[in-house]
Amino acid sequence: MSRRACEIIAAVVVMLAVAIGVWRASAVRESAQLPTVTEALEEHDRQSTDTGNFVGSGVCANCHAKIVQSYQSHPMGRSSAVAAAASVLEDYEQKTSFASAHGMQFRVERTSEGISHHEALKNGDDVLYDRQVNVQWAIGSGKRGRSYAFERDGLLFMSPISWYSQRAIWDLSPGYSEEQPNRFGRRVVDGCVACHIGRANPQRGHSDRFAQPVVFEAAIGCERCHGPGGLHVQRHHSPHPNDDPDPIVNPAKLATVERESVCNQCHLQGYQRVLRRGRAPYDFRPGQRLDDIWTVFTKPERAEGIDGATRAVSHVEQMRTSRCYLGSSGQLGCSSCHDPHSLVDEQDRASFYEFRCQSCHESRGCGLSIEERKEKNPDTSCIGCHMPRFNASDIPHTAQTDHRILRDPKSNQRGRPDPSESSLAIFDEETTRVPEIERLRAKALLQFTESQRAGNPEFAQQCRQNFLKVLATFPDDPEVLAGLGTVSAMLDDPQGAEKYWLKALAAHPDDEKVTQQLAQFYHWRKNSAQANLYLKKSLAQNSWNVELWGRYAQVLADSGDWASALEAAEKGLEIDPSFIPLHSWLANAYRLRGDQAKSDRHRAIRDRLSMDRPRQRPAR
Repeated sequence: MSRRACEIIAAVVVMLAVAIGVWRASAVRESAQLPTVTEALEEHDRQSTDTGNFVGSGVCANCHAKIVQSYQSHPMGRSSAVAAAASVLEDYEQKTSFASAHGMQFRVERTSEGISHHEALKNGDDVLYDRQVNVQWAIGSGKRGRSYAFERDGLLFMSPISWYSQRAIWDLSPGYSEEQPNRFGRRVVDGCVACHIGRANPQRGHSDRFAQPVVFEAAIGCERCHGPGGLHVQRHHSPHPNDDPDPIVNPAKLATVERESVCNQCHLQGYQRVLRRGRAPYDFRPGQRLDDIWTVFTKPERAEGIDGATRAVSHVEQMRTSRCYLGSSGQLGCSSCHDPHSLVDEQDRASFYEFRCQSCHESRGCGLSIEERKEKNPDTSCIGCHMPRFNASDIPHTAQTDHRILRDPKSNQRGRPDPSESSLAIFDEETTRVPEIERLRAKALLQFTESQRAGNPEFAQQCRQNFLKVLATFPDDPEVLAGLGTVSAMLDDPQGAEKYWLKALAAHPDDEKVTQQLAQFYHWRKNSAQANLYLKKSLAQNSWNVELWGRYAQVLADSGDWASALEAAEKGLEIDPSFIPLHSWLANAYRLRGDQAKSDRHRAIRDRLSMDRPRQRPAR
């Protein structure tokens, strides 16, 4: 492969990492003249294609007070909250800080003005920086823990600090690595918001971007499982109701696939989800099938034991492998065991689920005596023996329940090796109603992700062929066009990369990822004018991305505008004062410009940031 191809691939990989992780931080800006919630709701519903207006769980409580009150104790009923108003589970008094392996200090602070998260770095007694953000949203019920989000310019970001209830400690948030730069710059994307926020306010036609107010209803509410309630309320308050069926959805009365889709919209993570063409994560409505919105790829569930680990959102795949599910002819589902409206008290947990088990197994009972059961497990209940708790592999400091319902979980302790990529399958493909061309599109997008992970030109070539087949049917599909641009770059075809990225942007002019890819592409091609154009557009879309400011500084320097270049680089460090590449760049730039004092200052900060890299992370 040519050097140019290697450079393009490296650029694409970096840009994709930036698009996923996105690095930036700083204090939350004051928002002026924001629309009221009522005004925003009315505007959102005018733009929505959904004819059944949302009313919010508060309206449901007028007639269903007992159920709503019970549901508020359920983890779904506490999935998110305004951070300052959430019930306090965290330690804000004693151990409120922790250190990273790089010598950075993270701490939390709760005052009458709200909750702030800090990241600080010292050089001896000198504070090199203390970065602070005011978090606005607490994400998670608190049963396992909570993460925190804040909003800037219609974008949501995740704090690197989370609370872990089972160990009662603060630590880095799920998905954060020790090497990840700009810990306060990780975007909270639509897929996360759609499942953790009851009802958000996404900007129509834009990915991962929100109108004001960002959230209409914080926690998962009644309408997530029963559908929009406006027409239902109208029908029951009308003095002359018609004979049409009540538009509200009772999941218990749905056919099996539609019933399970209500739960699977969030609880079936799969190996990878691919949105169908033209769909958004917020489009699902109870009564639909999951494959109306997503194509979900799954792998055979890894058979871990009680000392192993599994992903935190893999319950559906686990249950599908159980003898209980297989013996039910597919009728066993989430609500067969779980009450969606209330949380079982911990002291009643064993008896509650034992009753559920005995609804099928009462005639047979347990095959072991009580003594034999105690010998195997002190918890002699059905779930204690057959559904033990073990570590979640993707969320630190947490445990979850094994939903494989194994006869003897300990016998599977070693587990099977991970299946090959060829074992990936579309969830419920035998009953799917997704057209064949849409399935090919989903498989091509999955193959695109895998080809990037592998960096394999052969995979990229196969992917391009499949994308071209899809493009013959959907010539303006922005995701396919963007994918073709990237695989063209991987295959040392810069002309093809440019052509398809420009077509993707024409099909979706506000696509942040494609705009950033074009900015980086033109930078690597040393086309300063075009790089400058797309970098300005990228920064207008997201001015909190430190990597973009660094690239913009370099482009300005290349064109001879050193004053603007230095200003852009310093702006990047205001967003993320820990970003080592910009300190290195500025140390060199100021030296070349004859400002040795500033050069020395940035070099000293760079060296201090780098000196703790080899350290082991402190045990907590």
